[in-house]
Amino acid sequence: MNLRKIKQLLEDTFQVQVEIDDRRTEDGLEISIKPSGINRASNFVTVFLLGWRSISFEFGLGSYAKDSIVNAIKDADDQKKSLFNSMCSEISENQGSLIISLDEAQLSDTDVFEWPPDWSRISMNCRIRDEVQVEGEYSETVVLPWISRLWGLSLALIHTQETDMQGEDEGSTLYRLSKQYERSPKNRKDCIAYHGLNCKVCRMNFKDIYGELGEDFIHVHHIVPLSEMKNSYKLDPREDLVPLCPNCHAMVHRHDPVLLPDELKEILRQEDS
Repeated sequence: MNLRKIKQLLEDTFQVQVEIDDRRTEDGLEISIKPSGINRASNFVTVFLLGWRSISFEFGLGSYAKDSIVNAIKDADDQKKSLFNSMCSEISENQGSLIISLDEAQLSDTDVFEWPPDWSRISMNCRIRDEVQVEGEYSETVVLPWISRLWGLSLALIHTQETDMQGEDEGSTLYRLSKQYERSPKNRKDCIAYHGLNCKVCRMNFKDIYGELGEDFIHVHHIVPLSEMKNSYKLDPREDLVPLCPNCHAMVHRHDPVLLPDELKEILRQEDS
């Protein structure tokens, strides 16, 4: 499994720098992912176990991080809670079995709006049954979207908002709950104003499919991965950013180096011909 592809996909999608380790076990390949460059009081780890026909996922907090992250989750606003619920629904719709426990008591409903107010420990586990290995090789088509989906679930209630503004350098790091690259909400807005909300590769529009729920939803992809930006730089939203649906976003990151959107579009054209 190419860890560099996973790292690029997560950092480009969520603007959070990550550390990834893997090790072979009797049950498969174990991949550990956590935010990088932050102190122990704000860290957490996600562990993925890739088997033959299954992916297992665990979210856990270190003893030093328990209080700060638990408080961040409890203080999450309604927008973050709605995002979390949407991700839970997506996992369920894709045949993932998600279990959330508070103080070791399993919740009967993942709806974060229904969680009890007083708890001090949280754990999340998920199991997915799919063709994880094909002819002895891990299928990136299966694995990459699931890792991205579940990593996003881990961040949904604690991930900080985008903070920098157009005209300022992008790429300077900041520290909150995680070390991340600043992104400009105006840059995203300008990208969408120029390119529209259709995926640049497959032309999918989420509002056309999901109605009001999908309105204004699209990933914005950095042509140059954020992890490769060593110094601050001036960004042109028309040239440096493109809208991509989550599937196409995952697919451009399957290739090393990352595919250009036009290159993935050509692959789709050849498959359709």
